[in-house]
Amino acid sequence: MGITLADGSTHARLVARGRVDFDSKRVIGLVILEWQNTTVLVGMDFLKKFGKMLTVDAVNGTVVIVDAPAPPATITALPAPLPPPPLAPGTV
Repeated sequence: MGITLADGSTHARLVARGRVDFDSKRVIGLVILEWQNTTVLVGMDFLKKFGKMLTVDAVNGTVVIVDAPAPPATITALPAPLPPPPLAPGTV
């Protein structure tokens, strides 16, 4: 299956449905299988499913996974626009 990595490059990789246990939560999703590798590479979909946020700090060389903030409230309708101001006397 073709997968797209974080840098935008696409590679052919063997993928399977897998279970990931993290932070006392269990989620099923696609995992990438690598020959002779004992670690798994999971995608952004797992971060979404676990409700996590990934922060990469290239300056200090740190990577942090934390709980994602609640999404902003959805705006259902915008208020009506204000009428234009009245014209000054003598203007058209």
